[in-house]
Amino acid sequence: MVAVSSDPRVAQPSAFVRAEFERQQREQGNPRPSSSVIPGVWEGFLPYLSDPSLRALVPSLNDPDVALLAPNGTLVRYTGMVRDMLNPEYFAGAYQSAQTGEWRTTKYEDFADEDLGAARDTVVWERKPLFCVSVAGESDWVRGRQTRPRLGDPASDAPAAPGGEPSRKRPADEEGPQAAAMMDCDDPQTVKRRTEAEGQSKPPCCSGSATNSAAGCCLSPGGDLDAGALVNQSQGDSPCLVKLYDAVGGSAGQSQSQERFGLEGIKLNDVIEVVGVLGSDPRLALFQSGQAGEGEEVTAEDLANNPPASQVPRLHVICGRRVGCYGELAERASIAANLEALRASRERVEASRAKTLDYLSRSVGGDRLAAEYLLLHLLAHCRRDGGSPSAAVVGKHSLNLVGGRDFSALDCEAILRVVGSLVPRIRSLPVSLRGLNAGPLWPRKDYRVSRLVGGPLLLADQTHLFLDETQLGEGQLGQCGVQNFQALKGLVENQQVEVDFQFYRLPVPCDVPVTVLSRTKSLLPCDTCVHVARMQGQQHTELPSETELDELRSYIVHCWMLDYSIPDTVSEVLQQDFVLQRQKDPSTVGAEHLHRTLTLARLLSASRGETSLSVETYRALGELEEKRRPEHNAPG
Repeated sequence: MVAVSSDPRVAQPSAFVRAEFERQQREQGNPRPSSSVIPGVWEGFLPYLSDPSLRALVPSLNDPDVALLAPNGTLVRYTGMVRDMLNPEYFAGAYQSAQTGEWRTTKYEDFADEDLGAARDTVVWERKPLFCVSVAGESDWVRGRQTRPRLGDPASDAPAAPGGEPSRKRPADEEGPQAAAMMDCDDPQTVKRRTEAEGQSKPPCCSGSATNSAAGCCLSPGGDLDAGALVNQSQGDSPCLVKLYDAVGGSAGQSQSQERFGLEGIKLNDVIEVVGVLGSDPRLALFQSGQAGEGEEVTAEDLANNPPASQVPRLHVICGRRVGCYGELAERASIAANLEALRASRERVEASRAKTLDYLSRSVGGDRLAAEYLLLHLLAHCRRDGGSPSAAVVGKHSLNLVGGRDFSALDCEAILRVVGSLVPRIRSLPVSLRGLNAGPLWPRKDYRVSRLVGGPLLLADQTHLFLDETQLGEGQLGQCGVQNFQALKGLVENQQVEVDFQFYRLPVPCDVPVTVLSRTKSLLPCDTCVHVARMQGQQHTELPSETELDELRSYIVHCWMLDYSIPDTVSEVLQQDFVLQRQKDPSTVGAEHLHRTLTLARLLSASRGETSLSVETYRALGELEEKRRPEHNAPG
């Protein structure tokens, strides 16, 4: 038996929303609503996202138990990556009651309390559905520390229905004609036509394609329907259909501390945390049971966008925010305590840097030079000047670790294990001829279900991608293999992944640091190539304790979040050195060389805990490069 929160806003959030809406309507004389924004609702629920003590009361849909057992209409939270952005839905957001003449709202709900066909008037509002999944590549130590409060009620202990939903207390056919009507999600003209029809007794279903009908539905033949039913089960763990209202941005007068809470400009790959109303009513699966409107055709797109709630729960978002990879870690108690010590003591930063280098060197056979470049690479992140997706990428860095003929899968595993214990997101991708030729790595639009499918390269920002080329042998790439190689090259060079829309390709900007593990120099154009010189007798060791790892993780977070600037005096030194190098070797020293030097200088400065580049750090970078170039014959 799981305890239910005594907070009424957690147990019945829709009741609070309806009460606020009806109170404001009474104060204004019951006018026809002109806006979908209900003042006071966003502010009323924001503390459940921003206040850790209140946030702990809200169950998380990332917990499978909560997704199955939380009652319909409960306040829940969810953290996931935007996997697809669906077409906007139009629904009857407010209606004038046939009994009382008062205006009521259906916002944040899947069903109305009355038959919308009998309403005196309705107002059509819009919401934007996002298909989200759990963050791909999230490290186990991040997931293991997520608090997962559970919520249930006596109804949750009821026997499960065949579809996985808890059994209803009464059969649907006993609820009578005045049962809650599912709101229409079709275009405004269709909504108006249906709600104005006289004698309408069948509740219009989501997407306007499923209503209770004794005549059943007309199903399209072929395998497209199977694709529609299965597409949601193959896109990732913990899927959720997140529905946004009013851009979820809050009021214009919000305080400075509230400015980071908002979801305007959400795009693919973004990781979001949202709080809203859970929609898990079994009637949401009418498409799957074949109960569409009489004479209406159920398409594969209908099945894809209206899956059973037991497979993909709905979450009607009241408030939300983007989740920064390292910003979220900085809020953890164990990390925050270490961060304070690192900010207060330069000696503490130097000690943590030495420990991190020692730990990383174990994964590369004791090679301190390779460990130095691996540490710098872990701090890499890029931006686009001007904010445009097509703008030049600044700060990106890719690393190629070359291990020689003896470089094995066990060595790659050791590197992945060590790096995965330090960074919050990491993903490995084996690169072989068979794998490249097998299927596309890029995401693509499946027009049968009108959804994005596939695409292991579609990753959240700051996911460290490790490409394992140790199994790459000689052979010929097919057409798919060549396109996969081009997709990897585009990610390494331009930090973007192209989405295939069949008739055109749309580049999606990203920030995914790429590390290539190979036996010889990779064909992918990496910024830095380092040959790993393994020491004899160096063995892979066990991971340190969790306390020791937290210290190293805190150091990574601290360095990653530092501001950075280049003083004028150091800028002059950089310019002079660049002119001299250009005179000596004009064929290789150019704009790319300068960009790489500035990037590595920033990363080395950050690894030392410095907020501005010093001449000493710049000279130290030159020494590192001198050690690397003669041995490894790498460009730059």
